[in-house]
Amino acid sequence: MEVISVERLMKHAGIDEKTIFYGLEDIVTQNVFWKAFALIKRISPTFIQFHKLPSPKLHGVVTRVEL
Repeated sequence: MEVISVERLMKHAGIDEKTIFYGLEDIVTQNVFWKAFALIKRISPTFIQFHKLPSPKLHGVVTRVEL
């Protein structure tokens, strides 16, 4: 599996990022199937961790989703 470097691609394209915004969801539910999905989502790496984006430039928004 190939893992791309988003930061390197942006620099190659001539984009000097000042701030990178990202979003995360927190899933709250009583349904067993949605709880399983929420668990899988919680234990898997986030977009930020997977692509190793620079932490000083990150600003995140967390949304709580109730199903």
